[in-house]
Amino acid sequence: MTTETFMSIIATFQVPPEDFPLGPVLQSLGEVEVQMERIVPLKGRVIPFVWVSGDVTEKTDIEQALQGQEEVEEVTILDNIGNDWLVRMEWEPHLGGLLESILDSEGVLLDASGTNDEGRFSVQFDDHTGVSRFHQHCQDNGIEPTLLRLHTPEERPEAWTDFGLTESQYSALVTAHEQGFFDVPRGTTLTQLADEFGISDSAISQRIRRGMDALIENTLLVPDQNHD
Repeated sequence: MTTETFMSIIATFQVPPEDFPLGPVLQSLGEVEVQMERIVPLKGRVIPFVWVSGDVTEKTDIEQALQGQEEVEEVTILDNIGNDWLVRMEWEPHLGGLLESILDSEGVLLDASGTNDEGRFSVQFDDHTGVSRFHQHCQDNGIEPTLLRLHTPEERPEAWTDFGLTESQYSALVTAHEQGFFDVPRGTTLTQLADEFGISDSAISQRIRRGMDALIENTLLVPDQNHD
């Protein structure tokens, strides 16, 4: 007797900012980056924990921008580190929107980040049928996601997955290294790096800092398995 093996699929997509959840917030706040840390589905609502980074110095700016969205019911600022803000929201997804497409296709949103230029997100599906169902649901609602990558959880499609980095953090760190940002004296400036990625000085600074933090946590702080 043969046993059929079922393998889930992880799909990474790109969408224009107007189709990305919180797209209007990105536009109203200016040069910022939004990173969804965790999303909890709850009785028809979702509760995302979101990092907002960039040229935002007052929490009232974030609160007003988020509370001005029709789908957002409650906003709580949980933490602030420099120009990084951790936000918890109670959110009822817009009918026909991206989150509803994910939920209706029984996908699990693994990560999502957005800027004024684009949104990127990864979704885990039970199989290829779920990917097709999600794509069809998006098309039915006028959303055209671009598929960037398709792989199984066991595959390691890129080097950054070994070190807890996001794709954007990996790109920022590699570019900074190649252009001499970490040299003494520096071969490039934060402003030049920001211009290359099309984001603000603050956003690229936070991206590099978070990437460095992830590298330290996943390399230097890895516990010694042989230590009693």
